[in-house]
Amino acid sequence: MSEIVVDNFAGGGGASTGIEMAIGRSVDIAINHDPAAIAMHRANHPTTEHYQEDVWKVNPVKACAGRPVALAWFSPDCKHHSRAKGGKPVSRHIRGLAWVAVKWAKAVHPRVIMLENVEEFQDWGRLDKDNRPDPRYKGETFRRFVSQLERQGYKVEYRTMRACDYGAPTIRKRFFLIARCDGKPIIWPEPTHAAPDSFEALAGMKKPWVPVADVLDFNLPCPSIFATSEEIFKQYGIHAVRPLSEKTMRRIARGIEKFVLKNPSPFIIQVNHGGENFRGQDIEEPLDTITARHGTGVVMPMMIQYHDEQGGEVRGQTVDKPIMTVDASNRYGMVSAFISKFYGTSSPASAADAPLPTVTAIDHNALCAAYVTQFNNNCDGQCADKPLNTITARAGHFGDVRAFLVKYYGNGDNAASCEKPAPTITSKDRLGLVTVRGEKYQIVDIGLRMLTPRELFDAQGFPENYIIDVDVDGKAYPKAEQVARCGNAVCPPIPAALVRANLPELCGDEKNGGGAMNYTDFLKSKVVVAPKSGFAIDRGQLNPELKGHQKDAVQWAIAGGRRALFESFGLGKTAQEIEFCHQVVMHERVNDNPNAKALIVLPLGVKQEFSRDAVALLHYEAPPYVRTQAEADAYDGEIVMTNYERVRDGDIDPKKFCAVALDEASVLRSFGSKTYQTFLQKFRGVKYKLVCTATPSPNRYKELIHYAAFLEVMDSGQALTRFFQRDSTKANHLTLYPHKEQEFWLWVASWALLISKPSDLGYGDEGYDLPKLTVNWHELSVDHSSAGTDKFGQVKLIRDASVSIQDEAREKRESLNVRVAKMTEIVNSAPEDHFILWHDLESERHAIKDALPEAVEVYGTQDLDERERRVVDFSEGRTRLLATKKEISGQGCNFQRYCHRAIFLGIDYKFNDFIQAVHRIYRFLQTEEVVIDIIYVESEAQVKEALLKKWRQHEELQRQMVAIVKKYGLHDGLIMERMCRSMGVERLEICGERYKAVRADCVEETARMEDNSVDLIVTSIPFSNHYEYTPSYNDFGHNEDTERFFEQMDFLSPNLLRILKPGRVFACHVKDRVLFGNATGTGMPTMEPFHALCIEHYMKAGFQYFGMITVVTDVVRENNQTYRLGWTEQCKDGTKMGVGCPEYILLFRKLPTDTSRAYADEPVAKSKEDYTRAQWQIDAHGYWRSSGDRLVGKAELATAPTDKLQKLYRQFSRENVYSYEEHVELAKKLDAEGKLPATFMVVAPGSWSDEVWDDINRMRTLNTTQSQRRAQMHVCPLQLDIVERLINRYSNPGDTVFDPFAGLFTVPKLAVDMGRRGVGVELNLDYFRDGVGYMRAAEAQVAAPTLFDLLDEKNAV
Repeated sequence: MSEIVVDNFAGGGGASTGIEMAIGRSVDIAINHDPAAIAMHRANHPTTEHYQEDVWKVNPVKACAGRPVALAWFSPDCKHHSRAKGGKPVSRHIRGLAWVAVKWAKAVHPRVIMLENVEEFQDWGRLDKDNRPDPRYKGETFRRFVSQLERQGYKVEYRTMRACDYGAPTIRKRFFLIARCDGKPIIWPEPTHAAPDSFEALAGMKKPWVPVADVLDFNLPCPSIFATSEEIFKQYGIHAVRPLSEKTMRRIARGIEKFVLKNPSPFIIQVNHGGENFRGQDIEEPLDTITARHGTGVVMPMMIQYHDEQGGEVRGQTVDKPIMTVDASNRYGMVSAFISKFYGTSSPASAADAPLPTVTAIDHNALCAAYVTQFNNNCDGQCADKPLNTITARAGHFGDVRAFLVKYYGNGDNAASCEKPAPTITSKDRLGLVTVRGEKYQIVDIGLRMLTPRELFDAQGFPENYIIDVDVDGKAYPKAEQVARCGNAVCPPIPAALVRANLPELCGDEKNGGGAMNYTDFLKSKVVVAPKSGFAIDRGQLNPELKGHQKDAVQWAIAGGRRALFESFGLGKTAQEIEFCHQVVMHERVNDNPNAKALIVLPLGVKQEFSRDAVALLHYEAPPYVRTQAEADAYDGEIVMTNYERVRDGDIDPKKFCAVALDEASVLRSFGSKTYQTFLQKFRGVKYKLVCTATPSPNRYKELIHYAAFLEVMDSGQALTRFFQRDSTKANHLTLYPHKEQEFWLWVASWALLISKPSDLGYGDEGYDLPKLTVNWHELSVDHSSAGTDKFGQVKLIRDASVSIQDEAREKRESLNVRVAKMTEIVNSAPEDHFILWHDLESERHAIKDALPEAVEVYGTQDLDERERRVVDFSEGRTRLLATKKEISGQGCNFQRYCHRAIFLGIDYKFNDFIQAVHRIYRFLQTEEVVIDIIYVESEAQVKEALLKKWRQHEELQRQMVAIVKKYGLHDGLIMERMCRSMGVERLEICGERYKAVRADCVEETARMEDNSVDLIVTSIPFSNHYEYTPSYNDFGHNEDTERFFEQMDFLSPNLLRILKPGRVFACHVKDRVLFGNATGTGMPTMEPFHALCIEHYMKAGFQYFGMITVVTDVVRENNQTYRLGWTEQCKDGTKMGVGCPEYILLFRKLPTDTSRAYADEPVAKSKEDYTRAQWQIDAHGYWRSSGDRLVGKAELATAPTDKLQKLYRQFSRENVYSYEEHVELAKKLDAEGKLPATFMVVAPGSWSDEVWDDINRMRTLNTTQSQRRAQMHVCPLQLDIVERLINRYSNPGDTVFDPFAGLFTVPKLAVDMGRRGVGVELNLDYFRDGVGYMRAAEAQVAAPTLFDLLDEKNAV
């Protein structure tokens, strides 16, 4: 029975139309309570079964009549969730309409559910006593709604989408939820369109947004705002309301000022009232001849929204962009300002009925500047570079224009009545002037008309032939009803994209295994650059006090929305953070968030610097420091400051702010710290985030990904898997994949800006030259008499090196006096110099004060005001010596004006604190040579080496990222282009008589192979994204997560089934995956049941699952790699103890042609003489005996050498009744005798079943040969034993054995060894070359004649 599609809340048919665009037919059922909506829906979807009823009254079971539901669409009323409702009471009943989706889920279980609403739907929660949303329960009901769907077996995902990104000329943004219960992945379609100035659009990767100009009818008259209703009707035969209200006139004036008078780049259109199409041209092109039937205009289209005006702000957009959201009222109008050449003494505009001479871009005779105005209660409008109507230039209203302009934004000196014409213009009277390429033009008339319903429907993305003016019986619709249907409708292009992506089988698009996109598009979707969530801001809007590089950085960060500034010390991050927050708040306050505020989180010691820069440099109000959220709420300014502890401890709620900036954000680098884990949750969802630090990664490059996770660019676990390789011998030892290093730095550069000086962005370095830096290391001797003894009681001649924090602290205590003496010596040697004396311990502070009484101390328990006074005194040169700790004064304090000397009384492993302290004086604007003296003792040499290593790494990070900035600038598109270049592979094929090796993408290669051409498939598939084998995006390991892995596998699996002969076997080697607690947030390692997911996947692809073989692995070796089963941890809490992770061989079969007895079309037959009953019993159920000739006893086990224990115990385990207690006792005895290794397991229990293989030699792989040849080792090689057994059991001699993930070509090589033909496909070129060598050698070995061959030939003769 065919599946059906149901559209609840069908309205005028937006969702139904989009679904029809995708599946090529109308939806089966449409439900809506509104008769007018159903009438329009019926006119456009006559074959649909319509229900004009309350959605709650429709019985899903009865309506579906036993038909399975593929898709149920829901668009419940959004008005009572929307911000546009304002503070008015809302209806609990209307807000609860979405629950009908759960009703359908329970009743008929649609495979896929899709729901559309406003963004605020996610905030759905309880109402207060006044029926207004209670902020205390924000999102509570929504989460319950999602939970109810999940209880019905649905996987649920949701996000917001913009119609303009999918081809509709409107920026309408809506919330979309997808729930599906069929086990298939939820797919979010890639946008097909992008901003015209984006790299994707410029490079042709995506189409540019459709401007509203494309759907506006410029042939319609746009009557003057100064004409009377009677004059308009007489001239155009249309009814128009005149005079306009005072509020409307004021909005028009604001739009004229912003989008015409102050518009730097006019957009020229030709308007023909005789029926010719609108066409635009660049301002640089000459204009065509203008006649009485043509109006030529400079159009800077703008959509103005009428909300309460604030500070004279006018909000809008031009018509060369998509229109803003269309709602159920006709609020869009088009305003046009007609202008003529301004000669300085008169208005030379020609009469409307007289022809005009040819006009060029230099000598314009008549121009029309237009903008669109949206009319609702309180907002302003939209520019005409979005689609707008035609306007006729009329000279007769020149005086009205001038009086109008004088009244609304003139200086008042020449104010004239709007009822009277203005006097002749003089050269000094510049009101209403427009400049085009240096030429002056004067506005001569302003026109206005409302957008038509057809234009509004077109702007929503409806097809041109959509019926909007009559119902199915031909009855005319009032325009108000037409507009209401339009504003309430879903933009069709989005449901079309969602259905194509998630239900391709309904769309007749199952090519390449049923993927929702073609394979090339899927690979392109893997390219990851940081998503943009900000807004574009004109450079001229930024504070003029900012320097060039600072403006670039702020502009880039605002456009991205969530970004990091890793700038060198002294480049002005403070001012940039303040400007970022200021601009975001201003943007939010004029876009429906009037109470928006920003939060700057910083170390306490730097708040004065922020206050000073805000007032003295940027001329803004000083942001106050707040201790509680109540203090922040009470402040009505733009920005507040607080410290990290206030946020961490819950005194401040970051989600109350539209923007946050974290100063000295290097605290985020430590994934396991309390601050990071707390901040990750507290800041999640904040719209704009900026993190700033000069030392983002002082320890390891891995730390950089934690900033990305905080910024919500990419999850830490995903980034770790994508860019870092694990050390198989040591847990948590992660290094960059060599082949991913360039991509890693490009990815970081897409969300983080690291510059070392202004010239990195193309600016001069005047004032930013760093002086010479001299670092003196002073190594002091230690007393070796206290070296102690070793574990054998021998006296040590030399003290052990400090390798731990405890050792480090001990050395500091015992060497305090000699270190302070050395510090005193250095200070006294330069009596004129000012010094910072860095120390770590309180005992050190007291010793410094005793030795240098003039030193001014700053310490933790000190009064904050006193501490700040002392820091300021030193920074301004009033004191000479400052003794302080790195964690107190090492960040934010700038001492370079009077100090160029620093002494570190000791060293430690905290490189971030160290480098920050160095740069308190070694920074831009420092004029003296900086001298750093570092005192340490000889046993701390390893600490010194660790610091130097991190210092070199810090400089390498700077070098890498600065190089990327210099090469690509701040253009994400260029970075994305560079990352795309690792996509695709050149196909190579090498064949022998018994083998074929192909270097290619296995998806593309299997698509080329013939049906039923393979006898056996044996492969070890990539374990999701656990490993990456190549730098190519074609690599299956290069996926965000397991879900995306199986999306790529969807392109391969159907072809594997197709090429396998009927009845034959597909043996798939897999392993479950460890999910580390720091990545999942569980705090403990858990397991992803990857083998079970594979079974589900391949069964859906059409394979028949018929068994699984378990391959035992070494639990001790596994723990050395993962620390998942640590002995110490289990002693602390045994509930964390899981079990080892075995490997599996999943057995699948392609159904034979004849399923009556299910024999393969070409059976794998064995004679009973060759395959005896005894061997069958062992294969099917029995245990495998030892190769020895007698049983092994416990006494022999206990005395056996360690290297024999593993084999002997497995033999013993198989041949004796198992006793857990005896097993443990034996292991204890071995441990006591030093025979229980810590690196591998020797007493693993033996297997009694052929379903569990315990005797696989894990070291017997082709990697052994690779190692001997010093060739590249395979990340996860397949054991030879496994392959041999599978080939022997499931194929005949002469069969073709295929491996789509061939690696080192183990499977094809052994197939050749065993008298079969081997075929393999591999993406990695090095593996491919080595594999070809192995197969050539195997073929040569098989073909080589033996002595017996020669004897047989001789006898034959």
